[in-house]
Amino acid sequence: MRTSDFTPGLPIGPLALSAREVPHVTIETNRTCNMRCRLCYNLDREYVKSVDDVKADLETALSLRCLAAVTLLGGEPTLYPGLPEVIGHVKSRGLFCALLTNGLRFLDGDGPELLGRIKQAGVDRVYIHVDSGQAHVHADIEAARERMSRLLEAALVPFALSVTLYGGDGDELAAVIRRYSRFRYFEGVLTTLPHDPSGRTVPQSDLREVYEGLKTGLGLEPIAFIPADADDGDVRWLIYFYLMNARTGEAFPVSAKVQRLAQKIFRWAPGT
Repeated sequence: MRTSDFTPGLPIGPLALSAREVPHVTIETNRTCNMRCRLCYNLDREYVKSVDDVKADLETALSLRCLAAVTLLGGEPTLYPGLPEVIGHVKSRGLFCALLTNGLRFLDGDGPELLGRIKQAGVDRVYIHVDSGQAHVHADIEAARERMSRLLEAALVPFALSVTLYGGDGDELAAVIRRYSRFRYFEGVLTTLPHDPSGRTVPQSDLREVYEGLKTGLGLEPIAFIPADADDGDVRWLIYFYLMNARTGEAFPVSAKVQRLAQKIFRWAPGT
């Protein structure tokens, strides 16, 4: 997708950062997993790092980047025995700590206890990855999202959805955002388009389709984009910051700082 594909005159520019300036890093704790998603790229499903190795990875990242945030992922990180300890260590370094999980462990008998330990360790946001690429596990994708969202909401844990959009899914994002905006602790959606490591031909949504779906369905325009490394005009990620009225569906753009303040007020005020 090129910058010329956007609405003419849209004030959007590239968020092009040097490697040192990048404020975020993802760290794998393990590659063991309790699910195999469609187009899964995780081939070494036995690998588990020691807690010391994960801490060393973080120190390396801190030496190379001006970090503000870390996302822990796998494999499936909720299978990692040292997860609360690692979260606590990330927080001890003054960083925002997110967790990307398929959420299945939270539905086990000891799931609420695990979620409690993760919360106590200081996790700032939990990304729940549930999408149509897991239809072989979840008979009803929306029912699975709802169940996990209600669990996190009851535990007062900020959460977001992680959604991979396969072919034919490109226009569903607006409906997902509208549906989950009613949760006080819902913080947004991280959306990716699939990459097939095997080289098979797989029907895929494209970035233009997603952009048009958000524009038509919610009236949203991106505030910035992240370009390809070699070409600032090649759009690879779109960034949106909006608040939404869950009753009316009306959305309006805000800065990240204002958004965080509004979220705190929303969660505190009764009957909102």
